[in-house]
Amino acid sequence: MADGTEPPVHALRPAQQLPTRWLRESPSNPRASSSWGDLEGLHASMCAQGFRQEHPLLVRRLPGDEPIYEIVTGHRRFRAAQAVGMDEVPCVIDDSLDDLAVLELQLVENAQRQDVHPLDEGEAYRRLRDEHRQTAPQIARKVGKSQALVHQRLSLTALVPEAKAALLEDKLALGVAFELSRLPRPTMQSEALAEILRPRQSWERELSAKRIIEEIRSRYFLRLADARWEMDDAQLVVEAGSCASCPKRTGTQPGLFADLEADDTCLDGECFGRKGRAAKERRIEDWKARGARLLGEREAKALFQTWEPHGVTYGAQFIDLDEHCIEDPDGGLWWQLVGERLDPMTVAIAVDPTGTPRELATKDGAAKALLAAGYAWASKAETDLATSSAGPPRKGKESKAPSDAANKWKQERESERRHRVALLTRASYGSSKATALDVLREFARGAMDMATSGEACGVLGLKDEAALVKHLDAAKEPELVRAALLLRIAAVQEYDDPAPEDLAKTPLGKLLKKVGADPVKIAAETTAAIATESKVPVAKVPAKASATKPSTKKPSAAKKKPARSPAKKGGAR
Repeated sequence: MADGTEPPVHALRPAQQLPTRWLRESPSNPRASSSWGDLEGLHASMCAQGFRQEHPLLVRRLPGDEPIYEIVTGHRRFRAAQAVGMDEVPCVIDDSLDDLAVLELQLVENAQRQDVHPLDEGEAYRRLRDEHRQTAPQIARKVGKSQALVHQRLSLTALVPEAKAALLEDKLALGVAFELSRLPRPTMQSEALAEILRPRQSWERELSAKRIIEEIRSRYFLRLADARWEMDDAQLVVEAGSCASCPKRTGTQPGLFADLEADDTCLDGECFGRKGRAAKERRIEDWKARGARLLGEREAKALFQTWEPHGVTYGAQFIDLDEHCIEDPDGGLWWQLVGERLDPMTVAIAVDPTGTPRELATKDGAAKALLAAGYAWASKAETDLATSSAGPPRKGKESKAPSDAANKWKQERESERRHRVALLTRASYGSSKATALDVLREFARGAMDMATSGEACGVLGLKDEAALVKHLDAAKEPELVRAALLLRIAAVQEYDDPAPEDLAKTPLGKLLKKVGADPVKIAAETTAAIATESKVPVAKVPAKASATKPSTKKPSAAKKKPARSPAKKGGAR
């Protein structure tokens, strides 16, 4: 041959005519579930020209007394010959071929075609791997394809049956199917598939394949860099063993996860959660043994926000070690930054509203640990922590004029509140003039998105967001108007606005556009109005008695603590 290798034995053998009734299709044919290509064109060609003698079938005789032959290559030509009524076809007989050789020949032939379904290709590779002990590099060399592609096709064979069916019916993109196939538990695959294939509501945007893959990774691919236990600790959860050699970790299968450039990740969220809880229990016992204090139920209740995810309230004296440090330019978690440097006497354990114990540290203790660690931004963080510890001014006999920090906090809260009111009022005004129920529904949906899920459900007495969506979809006009107004109130009270340019992409933003309102313009108008009204700092305005009735009370600050903290990388202050 041109490349210097010896041609296969059957290539040197003459073809002979065999009756089509003696021929059987091979069970290892990689076209098991795929399209067979343009058979009609092949039929027409055979009707006009007959079976081309230079393209015989390759067959081998099967054991038995009867002359029965298994087709090794040429299945499409055989089917076309049957369709046009041919009684015999040219064949080359090679009885020296074993099962491995047959499968390899079929794979090599089909590798040159574009219409073999990836599932069929993967199943053929699986047989080479499982039945004939072939490795992915060996398979790749034989079929002339990359190792990455071989790994991807092999992975598809791990799909649950309903995912395979969706892929064959073109309901699932190949890239999405591959991403699903890498989830190790069938229940995880089925759960994700159900969400991907569920019918979308009229107000929901269809997700692209890229977006679906991102959602799967964010939900199921858990960064081991965030794990707070040693990878080689086999005693943390004995039945799970250590993470170092776990096959459900991307780092142990570089061929299958070659496309992931991020940190090593865990694919078993259930096991990850068990280990996380066990590690936390171990840490809490260690903290308590070293002098950390356990906060009482009453103190803990006042410490956490009532809505999910129950962050530490603004103005509290503590930070949560599992939250991001908002002063860190890289957005590191507090336990990563100062965990080992904290004085145990500055650490506290408190149980949040869900019954979950949380590891906290006093803000001054966290600031000292940052300074001791030598971070360049530690001094700024110390100032910010001290400022946030002051919180808003409190009512009481000893109340004094609000501090500059308190005034700044109050003005920021007021700006955000008025921005929301302006946006929602404009949307409400526009939608109230429309009689179409779908416009009202869009407004209700937009307001729901602006409120936290717990608050949005609470105002209508519904258990979760799915029930709220169902309620809005089915509501008639009177109930829909009521729901929209209640959700608007919840949104004004609870939500931290996205940037105006991002808001334009949300359901509320789309509604604003529909009623002729520009979120960016509204934000600019609101900001300008607030700036005009706030030229004189609040702290420098002397308290004045009422014009109608003299007051003997000392001036007091805001009557209650802020509802929630600014949204910055999840950090609370």
